Amino acid sequence: MPLGSAYLLLGLVTVAEVVATSALKTSEGFARLGPGLVTTAS
Repeated sequence: MPLGSAYLLLGLVTVAEVVATSALKTSEGFARLGPGLVTTAS
């Protein structure tokens, strides 16, 4: 894998992790459906 592609993939995975972590915090222990689905999909 070229180095540029590796950094792009790393960046995308980092963004996905931040989104999933934020959604988990707002889902209140999966009590709220929308953020819980975002967390599960990530």
